[in-house]
This record gives sequence, C-alpha cells and structure tokens, in this order.
Amino acid sequence: MNPALPGGVTGEPALPDAMELASDPELEARFAGSAHRILSDLVSGGAALGWIGPPSRDEVADLLGRVGERRYDKVFQMLDFRREG
Repeated sequence: MNPALPGGVTGEPALPDAMELASDPELEARFAGSAHRILSDLVSGGAALGWIGPPSRDEVADLLGRVGERRYDKVFQMLDFRREG
C-alpha cells in the first residue's frame, strides 16, 4: 500500500463506464466535476484542447453528454448489426 494514499485507494484512476454514470446521478455529478477540474487545469496550462480559456462546468457537462450519446449510438448500431447478421 502506498502510504501517501488512503487505505483502499490504489492510485489508479477510476473510470466508470457510461452505464454506471447513467445509473448513478451522484457518481455522474462527481465525474463531471472531476472532468471539469482536469480540463480546466490542462487548458489553463496551455493544452490545445479546443478552448482558449478554461471551460465552464456547463461546457464540460455538455461535452460528456455528447460523448456518452455517441457511445450509446455505436453500441446500438453494433447490436442491430448483430441481429441482422
């Protein structure tokens, strides 16, 4: 165990999948907040991520929503393809 981390924490990022986020509004809100902090820090540090200044919480939430929708669309397309084939 890493003494710098609390018990049970491995130091590896926890990345919930879209289904986990959709089923737990509290987890979704925490994830969106974390994503906002990360993206804001990166953009503030000069990362070329498409923003000229740190994004707002609403912009990050919108981005996450669009990414989630596209992911679901791809999954449904794959399922439809498998049914046809």
